[in-house]
Formats: sequence, C-alpha cells, structure tokens
Amino acid sequence: MHTDAIHCADGASATSLAGSTPRCAWAKAPSAARFNGRYAMTVCALDGGSVSTTTVGLELTVTATLDALDDADTVIVPGFRRGPAPPRALEALRLAHRRGARIASICTGAFALAQAGLLDGRRATTHWAHADALADEHPRVLVDANALYIDEGEVLTSAGLDLCLYLVGRDHGQDVAIQRARHMITPLHRAGGQAQFIPVGVGGEATSWPRSPLGRAATCIVRSPSRTLPDRV
Repeated sequence: MHTDAIHCADGASATSLAGSTPRCAWAKAPSAARFNGRYAMTVCALDGGSVSTTTVGLELTVTATLDALDDADTVIVPGFRRGPAPPRALEALRLAHRRGARIASICTGAFALAQAGLLDGRRATTHWAHADALADEHPRVLVDANALYIDEGEVLTSAGLDLCLYLVGRDHGQDVAIQRARHMITPLHRAGGQAQFIPVGVGGEATSWPRSPLGRAATCIVRSPSRTLPDRV
C-alpha cells in the first residue's frame, strides 16, 4: 500500500486540499471497492489542531502532526495563502525528500517547496496567477507558467489538480488512472496548457498579465490571432 501524507498549511486552499484526496479515497468509497488498498492517506498539520482556510467560515480540524511525513511514500503540499512557511515544516519537507519520499505540490504549494530549496535548479509550475511571484521570489527555480504539471522525478509541481490522476497512473498504470477518472467524471488529461485559461478583457484586449513568456504569447494570441507565435513559450 502506498502511503500519502498531505501537509495542510495554515491558510490552506480547501479546493486543492480536497482535490488532492480522491486518489487516496478508494479505501472509503464503496462504489470503488476494486481500488481498495492502493493508498493510505493522512492529512497533517504543523502541530495538528485547527487550520484556517481561504474559504470564509471554513476551518479544519487536523489530528495528525508533521510526524506523518516521517514514513510517507508521497508528501503532497496543497495550495495555501502565500507567505513564509514555518521553518519546522520546511525542514520536515527536506528530511522527507532526503530519505527518498516523493514530494508534490498543488497550486501555491510550490512556494513551500521552493522555500525548502527543493525546486532549486528544477523546472516547476504553479497557478498562472502566481507564476511571476514564484519566479521573482525564487530566481533559482525554472518556472514554466504554461505547464499544468511538471514531473522532475521525485519532486513534482502542478498548477491545479491534474497531477493527482497523473500520479495514480505513474503508481498503478494508465488503466487504473482511467478507471479513477471515470469515477470522478473528469478527463484523465486536459489538452493544452494554462494559456487557455488566461482572462480576456472587453473588446478582445488582454487584461493585465504577468511578465512571463506565457503572458507575452497570450497577448499575441488575443490581439493578433494571425501573428506567428514565439518559438519558445
């Protein structure tokens, strides 16, 4: 059985936290009994207890502490309100990585991985709205704002929830991932990258967009559809 520890930081994104659990929920889903026993999941926080979220009026009660990272096969860091992560949490991520655990992030969870130094010299992604901030705050990270997710071996980052089904396929094969996608009523892979989700203003003009190559390419698409795209995006 594969063990996942999902680290829930204060100011957690309830959406990415909830989205990181379906791959582990088979053990509790009667309609997916044939998948039982593939994953064991623990949601943990710094010292356990109450954890705030970005959803007004929603607070989580977490029973497990950072000790859950000690023997997890995969550590997942969902999105959270951007800011410095607690030093103990960063050290726990480093220790988990050093002993060989797979470390993955969803959305702004990439900032915690970057603060821990786990993304230095690696390609990484995050939600497009935060890509410039990740690049500015962590210049040693090779930010690819267009990617939906990036697999760098034992360190993986994602813009959204696509990574979760990808990990199922990596762990148990595509047939299992396809079955899980059907159960979740979601595509196994979304075509294209994050450029398709760029907001467009009134009259076909692009709204304010980050200074990344993705932003420049998107502006090119919106304002001059016939123009040749840059060689590299």
